[in-house]
Amino acid sequence: MAQVTLDQVIAQYLAPMTPSTRSSYKSTINSWLRWCDLNQLDPLKATASHIEVYGRYLRAQLGRSSHYQSTSLSIISNLYRQAHHAGLVPEDPGPYVRRPKVPSHSTGTSLDRDQARRLLQAAKQDLDPRLDALTRLLLLNGCRLREAINLDITDHHPGDHPWIQVLRKGGWEQRLGITPDTSKAIARITSGRTQGPVFTRGDQRLPIGAARRLIIKLARHAGLDGITPHSLRRTFATLSREAGVPDPDIIAAAGWVDDTMLNYYDMHHHAIQGKATNTLSQYLA
Repeated sequence: MAQVTLDQVIAQYLAPMTPSTRSSYKSTINSWLRWCDLNQLDPLKATASHIEVYGRYLRAQLGRSSHYQSTSLSIISNLYRQAHHAGLVPEDPGPYVRRPKVPSHSTGTSLDRDQARRLLQAAKQDLDPRLDALTRLLLLNGCRLREAINLDITDHHPGDHPWIQVLRKGGWEQRLGITPDTSKAIARITSGRTQGPVFTRGDQRLPIGAARRLIIKLARHAGLDGITPHSLRRTFATLSREAGVPDPDIIAAAGWVDDTMLNYYDMHHHAIQGKATNTLSQYLA
C-alpha cells in the first residue's frame, strides 16, 4: 500500500473544517511550509525546536502577537499529530513544542470615541465607496473582517429595520441588525447588481488581504497608526460598553457565547484609562 503524502495529510486535516476556518488554517500551514523551504528544511524532518524557531520568527521578524504565534504553533502541531497517525512521520514533535503564554487580556490597539468618529468620517469621505460600508460593519457591528467580505448581496436586507445575514466563525449563521446608513453604504456599492459578493475587486470577491490593507491605509490617512481591522472589532466591544450598551446585547452582536471575549478586550481598555488610580488619588488627597 502506497504511503500517503504530506499534501494528502494536509487535505485530510483541513477537510472537516468550515470554509473560513479551512482558509485560515491553510494559510498558516502554507506560511510554515514556505519558511521550511527558505531554510532548506524538509518539513517531514522538522523537530519541536524547528517549530519553536518558526514561532520566534513570527514574533521577531513579522511582528505577530503572542496570541497569533500560539495559535499558529497549535495548528502546525496538530498537523504533525495527524501526520504521525498517518505514518508519515515517525515521531510527533507537537507535544514537545513550547508555546508562548498568552495574556488574559487583549493588549491590541483600539480607538477612543473621538478617534472612532474620525475614522468613520474618513471612510465616508474616501473616494473608495467600499470603505464606508466596510468600516461601518467592522466598527459599528463588530464583524470580523472575513465575515464582512464574505457577505453576498442576497445577505443584505434593506428596509425600515435593515439587517444582514452573517456567516459566523464556526460555520453558523446569524441575522444582524445594521443602521440605515450602513444599509445605504452597502446599497451604494452594490447598485445595479442583484447577486454576487458585496465587496468586490474587479469581477471577483475582495481578497481578505486586500481588505486588510485598505483599512490600515485608511486609518493611517486619518492619522491613526497601528490600527487593523481587528482593532475595529475590539473598539466595537470597548466603546459599546462605554456607551452603556448592556453586555448581553454586545455579546449577541459580536457572535460570542458569553462575556469572556468582551472582558478580554475591555480589561486593557479600562486599565490604560487609569480611572482606578486617578479616583483613588483624589480620594486620598
